[in-house]
Amino acid sequence: MSSIRATLCGLCAILIWSMLIALMRSVTEVFGATLGAALVYSLGALLLFLKQGIPDLKTLSKPYLFIGGFFFVAYELLFSQSIGLAHDSQQTLEVGLVNYLWPCLIVLFSLIILKQKARFYLYPGLLFSFSGIVWCVSGGAFDLALFMEHVSSNPIPYLLAFIAAIFWGLYCNVARLFTQSSNIVHIFFLVIAIVLWLRSFVSGEPFPSVPPQAFLNVLITAICFGSSYTLWEVGIQHGNILFLATVSYFTPIFSTLFTCLWLSVLPVPSFWFGVGMVGLGSVLSWLATQKK
Repeated sequence: MSSIRATLCGLCAILIWSMLIALMRSVTEVFGATLGAALVYSLGALLLFLKQGIPDLKTLSKPYLFIGGFFFVAYELLFSQSIGLAHDSQQTLEVGLVNYLWPCLIVLFSLIILKQKARFYLYPGLLFSFSGIVWCVSGGAFDLALFMEHVSSNPIPYLLAFIAAIFWGLYCNVARLFTQSSNIVHIFFLVIAIVLWLRSFVSGEPFPSVPPQAFLNVLITAICFGSSYTLWEVGIQHGNILFLATVSYFTPIFSTLFTCLWLSVLPVPSFWFGVGMVGLGSVLSWLATQKK
């Protein structure tokens, strides 16, 4: 596959990711956080196994399988746990912001792991991008003192979200470094599903009585999960990983726009200021990583 086509696959993954928060919420509100996620990952793994078959583990790169697999699975479990440990919606929002450090970390780790070159203005570009995300998600009303107060009162979810962001940044670079054109997202999904089912069983979480259409939501969400992560895998393995990382900063923006479209409301004016910051930061980051 050409680099351009692979990069387009990664861009499609980013667009699908922007819908996942709303879709996943519709599932977890009915089934619960752990059980809902277990259903989605189980069905996602099944659909991917039906499409891609059972891989020959002997032919896979062992560092990709074990090191990459650890980072992938740990990211998903740590981030979901961080959301579950947040005390309220405000902390959930802030934990999500901490997790959105991962595009920046992909770029920074690529300088070390993939030996990518970058000019000095990469760093203000990354700062502009992340600041724009904070501005967009918080509606321009981010309070640093209040944020630090929340961190000090309940540090675990923030720490887990930060570690998760590090792991995802590492995974994307490890997948690029050790891959042999292998896409085994379905194996990672299966491992995550097993862990979630075990957690649900140990906690004694009952299976709720749900309407039939709830299972349709699970199916749609599983399809989006499976397709987005598979497309992202193609993008980071064969496409322009630095370009994808910088565009990834628009994920929460696309998510907000999708939610506004879904609810038929207009974004607040301050939202567009944040979009401009993300755009400026992304352009700076992109130019900083281009060869002379």
